[in-house]
Amino acid sequence: MPAVRAVGCLLFILAAIFALFDLACWRIISQNRHILRSLSILIATMCLPLCLLGIGLLYGRKSAAIIVTLGSIASALCLIIGSIISVPLPWTLINIIFGGGMLIPAIVLLGNWRYLKGW
Repeated sequence: MPAVRAVGCLLFILAAIFALFDLACWRIISQNRHILRSLSILIATMCLPLCLLGIGLLYGRKSAAIIVTLGSIASALCLIIGSIISVPLPWTLINIIFGGGMLIPAIVLLGNWRYLKGW
């Protein structure tokens, strides 16, 4: 269960990084309003689901674990398959390593499935 809570804390940290980046963008918005405003709205909408999933994992909910697991598997497979198809060889190996690293939350959550509480 501590590993599941660690993944939840990492999601909170990621949401905080996105929020800080969003606050930094507001300072530059006065110069380039149209592009950065849409970027800022996109980043702000990414923070809320990450916070909710982090809360769900801190409380040990299976629904949050399923969403995070599916998201990490989908992003890892997109990175691995996409790099095998269209990236030259030295960079393909780096992308495959990063894709394998993106599978770590899925492995941790599936390994601790029996310790998770209700839906």
